[in-house]
Amino acid sequence: MTPEQESLCRQALDGMKTISLTSPFPYGSDDLSSVLHQHGLLTASINPLQKTATGFTGGDLAAITTLAKTFRPSLSQNSRRASNATLAKLIAGEMMKAWVGRESSSLAQPDFDWLEAVIDNWFSTLTQVREHLVPCTLYPYAIPTFTVGPVTFRHFSELPTESFGISRAEFWPKEPPVWKQWFRDVWAAIRRKPARRARLSGFQFSMLAKFANERTAPWGHLSK
Repeated sequence: MTPEQESLCRQALDGMKTISLTSPFPYGSDDLSSVLHQHGLLTASINPLQKTATGFTGGDLAAITTLAKTFRPSLSQNSRRASNATLAKLIAGEMMKAWVGRESSSLAQPDFDWLEAVIDNWFSTLTQVREHLVPCTLYPYAIPTFTVGPVTFRHFSELPTESFGISRAEFWPKEPPVWKQWFRDVWAAIRRKPARRARLSGFQFSMLAKFANERTAPWGHLSK
């Protein structure tokens, strides 16, 4: 970080404060907002276990807003990837999680390097190309994969599972041999528990498969 950025971090931390919510603890959103405003907090992180709120006042947020601008100079790629308000919210959240209870004078180079790395990593995730899979209803039977513009339609039986980080065998698990199924069912009956069966789509996509099955949507709309 530059000296200016380090100074802005210290300014923000100087104003960060933690208040108690124990007497009485506000349960409604309106009650909570009222308590925060009474203490001048415009944004805060709530700790329900300790019944505290840690946040920033208007002056502190101004320092964070200025700090955010230094990471997204005008006409830079970063300025087009995210708004200043979004980045400022990220910075405030990270400060509240990592620096609560700290004095600004205690901040050292490792602290500044850590926050800079968090921001750099966050920006790098915005440049990653993500593939989206949306179940949809097309034909009642499987046909070869086809593309319409930037969108590819695949039947669930032809999903490119490897591109989602799982093997085809995991997505389409096979039942064990008949004798193993018999032994499994008998053992489950003896223990009075349901028999464990292979689950379509593995752990990661079980909810997706359930969603598609309930809506008779055996096709996947894939786009990046």
